[in-house]
Amino acid sequence: MNTKQGTRPMNESPSLPKLYSEADAATYLKVADVTLRRFRRAGKIGYIRIGKAAMYTEHHLLKYLEQQTVRPSAAPKASVQSASKPGSIKRARGQSYKDASEALRLAHQTILLAQKSK
Repeated sequence: MNTKQGTRPMNESPSLPKLYSEADAATYLKVADVTLRRFRRAGKIGYIRIGKAAMYTEHHLLKYLEQQTVRPSAAPKASVQSASKPGSIKRARGQSYKDASEALRLAHQTILLAQKSK
């Protein structure tokens, strides 16, 4: 038996990774098949091409999941992000949600009064 590092005895075959079809990989990731194809085409997930079929190993799936992991310190604060975005629904031309709700309520009352006076 060879004891050199990196060599195997002749009767031992190398361990091949289990291959997942696109449907199986999509099920594992809990996404639709078409979504997984979009991820693959966008380069968001690795794969192995065998003939015309795209196949995935556990390594591909775990690496994708790791890339999708959101760390708590990386999460932006909602108020800072919303205030800095133009056209944000949290702020409409300087008005807060409360002001916008009040404006909608007043507009609705005005419409109802106009309909009653006809």
